[in-house]
Amino acid sequence: MLALVVPVLASVGLFSYLGGKTSVERTTFERLTSVRAGKAHQIEKYFAHIRSQAKIFSESRMIVDAMQDFNGAHQELDGIELSDDHRQEIESYYKNLWTTTQLACWSLMSAVTAYPRRCCR
Repeated sequence: MLALVVPVLASVGLFSYLGGKTSVERTTFERLTSVRAGKAHQIEKYFAHIRSQAKIFSESRMIVDAMQDFNGAHQELDGIELSDDHRQEIESYYKNLWTTTQLACWSLMSAVTAYPRRCCR
């Protein structure tokens, strides 16, 4: 009797294992496909938004004037030599700004779960 039960149980166990494995693989594949489609949609939406902003900004007279003024100011500053003190002040300002921005993003990430990565790009 035992010789009959053991092979039957082993074959039932094997078929159950293989069926479960196939089911888990199929479910995982479907989930990954869904995640991929969602991410693709997010990326397409992001680029559409950037494209729309670029078009709006390129047509805005205020933005065009500001860019031209910025270009002129940049060319004026390009030839100026900075002292080491001024260079250190500027470097310290931007390091502090980055740190402050990152801290703000990190505190927001704990409060906002829908778009945590959007804040700190």
